[in-house]
Amino acid sequence: MKPPLSRFITVLIALVVPLVVGKVMFSYYLEGKDQNPSEAADKFDRETWLANENDYTFENPRKKMIPDLERNYFKSEITANEFRYTLGEPAEEYAGQENGEFCFGYGIGKWVEDQMGHGTLELCFDKRKYLKTHRIFQK
Repeated sequence: MKPPLSRFITVLIALVVPLVVGKVMFSYYLEGKDQNPSEAADKFDRETWLANENDYTFENPRKKMIPDLERNYFKSEITANEFRYTLGEPAEEYAGQENGEFCFGYGIGKWVEDQMGHGTLELCFDKRKYLKTHRIFQK
């Protein structure tokens, strides 16, 4: 004899609902674990980046965007032209250490609060115009 349909639905609900609720809660937990509130506020934002080109203070928001740029943008397959579009025109453009290498320099405000000078994000590209290295320094 077959069990009644209502019993089948009850068993199905008893098994499926906790699984769905558990999955939703676990994925919500993982999202929150990977991203803290300050990290969310410090995501790269092109408009904010471009608007703060001439901000030489310690509070320049460009500085706070660097970790997100490193995680999501500083990949070896990104070209100089793509960076120029994303980050705008560099404040400086100069030859690199090796033959054919060239670098862009972007101002990021004062990097170390109690020192003179301003911070620079340097992106260096190989002969093929692909990102080779990046560094931050205060000059």
